[in-house]
Amino acid sequence: MDGKTQAAAAAASSMSLRTAREWDTGPVPSATKQPRDWRTRPDPFSEVWVEVEQKLGISPYAGAKALFMELQQQYPGKFPIGQLRTFQRRVKLWRLQYGPDKEVLFPQDWEARAKRFGMGLTVLRSDQCPYLEDATNGLLEAATEKGVKSRVIEIKTAAEAQNLSPSPYGVFNVVLDGRFLAYRYLLKEEFFQMLERK
Repeated sequence: MDGKTQAAAAAASSMSLRTAREWDTGPVPSATKQPRDWRTRPDPFSEVWVEVEQKLGISPYAGAKALFMELQQQYPGKFPIGQLRTFQRRVKLWRLQYGPDKEVLFPQDWEARAKRFGMGLTVLRSDQCPYLEDATNGLLEAATEKGVKSRVIEIKTAAEAQNLSPSPYGVFNVVLDGRFLAYRYLLKEEFFQMLERK
């Protein structure tokens, strides 16, 4: 502690002088702690896990809770409800390692998404990048100079980005009169050129 003796610092932090000396000369306990790679108690599902894996192999999307309840019926009294969360974690790990790949789908209706913003300039943005504030302000100024009605839609969540974005790039999008213009920072001059081409 600033300007205090070791004894005063130890007393202020409620530790013994000996502990303070150890910490002062060597690493603190949190720096020497090794990650735990052993079980603290026996695996309650070790005897039935092969059976569970077979069921998951047949029906990989079966609910962990339903499988657990089946085990409770097959082995009455062996698996108390307090072990459900442990079982759910084990099933989740199994799915990550051996389960089917998740199907990834991307929307294909980009033009329809842009059209729903109607006439005028619409800027959709998130706060992920500090430069987007400048980009938005520049576009709003340019729209005002050209007499184009404008609005900003703040994207706050991943779900909003997935549902609102008129392009696969959900951080920043520019739509003009129901037509997608850009997903990047636009300078005023670029915006004016796009207006002339329109």
